[in-house]
Amino acid sequence: MIKECCVCGKQERNGLWSREPGSPEEYRVSHGYCPVCYREFMERLDRLFPVRGKLTLTFAATVEPEVTPCA
Repeated sequence: MIKECCVCGKQERNGLWSREPGSPEEYRVSHGYCPVCYREFMERLDRLFPVRGKLTLTFAATVEPEVTPCA
């Protein structure tokens, strides 16, 4: 299976990214980002959603009290 960039179409083989066509044996393809497109995408996200300071995730949970039958 080869990796293909979903933005530029380059394919990774042995750690190198290029636009060379694959052989018929390489029809199984997994999509993701090449390093250049990934960096550009992350920079774009940073511009669209600026974060000030450290991002902290908080979770709220509600706990229902146990109900015990009256004796």
